Amino acid sequence: VEPDEEIVKLASEKLKLEPTKENPLDIADRDEKKTFKYWEGRLKEENIETSDENIFIAAACDEKGIAFLKGESPLNVRKVDDSTCENDKECTLGEGNSMSNATGNYTVVVDGQKFNVSIAEGNADIQVTPATQSETPAATPTNGGAEVGATVAGNVWKMNVKVGDTVKQGEIIAILEAMKMEIDVEAPCDGTVSAVLANPGDAVEEGQAIATIS
Repeated sequence: VEPDEEIVKLASEKLKLEPTKENPLDIADRDEKKTFKYWEGRLKEENIETSDENIFIAAACDEKGIAFLKGESPLNVRKVDDSTCENDKECTLGEGNSMSNATGNYTVVVDGQKFNVSIAEGNADIQVTPATQSETPAATPTNGGAEVGATVAGNVWKMNVKVGDTVKQGEIIAILEAMKMEIDVEAPCDGTVSAVLANPGDAVEEGQAIATIS
């Protein structure tokens, strides 16, 4: 059965890959980054032990794996608390806090899109509506140029620019990590990067300036 042409077209645009009928394994075999030798070399460059475990982590997670092995990646580990739940209706969230404290209005991120949600106890009617936002916040003019704000609250995974770099509108200048997703931050205008205000690993709030373009 021939694949649907429209689906092939959409997949090609999304993945930025040309359609092919080759065996994926044959394509992978030609990719140097999928070889044991490549990742052994990368670990040596970073002065990391070339154990089988480390090679697996680096090959599976790419640059995130390298950062993890170097101790540069934050560990999102939940601490043990005294939360208890005796049944489906009564839960205690440590120090006597009732589960009802969790009710209220929240913003959640799904595939990079925000939604306003309400949490209520019982079988209350709850409306869920998309939060109003643009894909890339508008540049905020300042005396030193236009500030580029974080699109969501999260951690800075990568800064793709440095002071003095020339950027075009729509160019990805940083990548944030939030709720296990990578979210691009695009330049809202053409210009030159006059300041970099965040570093990889920094926690940022939504709208917080991470760079300035003049």
